[in-house]
Amino acid sequence: MEKPQITVKKYSVWNKEIEVDFRGIFKAGVKRLFALPGDPKAAVNAGIELGKSIKLQDKVEHRAYILIYYSLREALLTLVVEAKDSIAKQFNENTDLEYEADKFQELVNQLDLRFEEKNFAIDYTFLKHPENLAIVEDIRPVFVRWMQKMGVSERASEAMGGRLKHYFVGKLFKNWRAQSAYFALIPERLKISVPEKRALGRMEYNNLLVSEWERPVFAEAVGLPALYVPLRAMFTISGERDEGLKTKRRVVDAESHLWDWLESSGKEQKLVVLKGGPGSGKSSLMKKLAARLAEEGRVPVYFIPLQRFNLDGKLQDEIGRFFENTSSLLEDPFDRDLSGDAQRPVFIFDGLDELPRMGARGQAAARDLVTALTTLVEQINTHPKWEMRVVITGRDLVIEEVGKL
Repeated sequence: MEKPQITVKKYSVWNKEIEVDFRGIFKAGVKRLFALPGDPKAAVNAGIELGKSIKLQDKVEHRAYILIYYSLREALLTLVVEAKDSIAKQFNENTDLEYEADKFQELVNQLDLRFEEKNFAIDYTFLKHPENLAIVEDIRPVFVRWMQKMGVSERASEAMGGRLKHYFVGKLFKNWRAQSAYFALIPERLKISVPEKRALGRMEYNNLLVSEWERPVFAEAVGLPALYVPLRAMFTISGERDEGLKTKRRVVDAESHLWDWLESSGKEQKLVVLKGGPGSGKSSLMKKLAARLAEEGRVPVYFIPLQRFNLDGKLQDEIGRFFENTSSLLEDPFDRDLSGDAQRPVFIFDGLDELPRMGARGQAAARDLVTALTTLVEQINTHPKWEMRVVITGRDLVIEEVGKL
């Protein structure tokens, strides 16, 4: 029996409206994108609201088209905004490039052309893996070539193209959440149950972790994957000494060692502390680890940048409150009834030296968090189906001082 599908179609009246809007975004927003200092995010939001583009009588094919096209164009524009410094630099240094917003019309035309030429359908896998949608891969090389025409390097353009699918998924989830009742007809026609809101929240959060790893840094168009240098780490081996009677140490590849630890079974040593100097790559490694865990999706991962975390109450409650206020997650990280299977959540606390209260209370704030985490891990892991794992990072001085307290 064939699985039901929806052929993604656009309708002439709506297409005329969206075409004007899309071109208007670029023509109205591009020059101020490069001409004005500060945060250019307003350019991404310069178009009509999605809610103004939908009608209750819209056919399901039309709804699918709105969801996909609207999300894809927002993802493309976000990438352009992120590369504004690189593009502006090329405009300033290369007199052969015309400083005209009409140049951006080429990308608009090619995106429209791909939708017109490509008769594609979505099936039951769409909501589970929207990143696999063929139209996203079809438009990626078009976008890469267009960025190169804008003067962006081949390496940077390819890196931006690689981020497209994750940005698309992020925009798709955002639009779906904003108009969930309107888009509910899509899974209904495909005869699939809409993933629970909690599951959609987890999918969106995992996609965000991957996007954060790939996001450009230092005003470059390329992201961390292109700049990251694998880290070496050294740890002491408890109870072992070398010939000089000093505690024996071992040098390892940091990521591989952490991954082996996460893959191991048993409930001993469930908290690891990674220390290093400023700029040594601790946060980059944590972002990579979180993205890798998120992409695999075998265990839930929770990433907490400690400069945004306050320990004002019970640690378990504060962690839940943090994700409730800052992420798409709707799950309770400590809900032991999430599944009948064993739970092996991974919590990453990045930047022990960056706690908001460090200035006021010094090392005591860091000590309080480490103490509370150690206690929480011991308590949680008494449950037969739980193996909570925690990674904490911080600068050498802070970690060493915490160890003395």
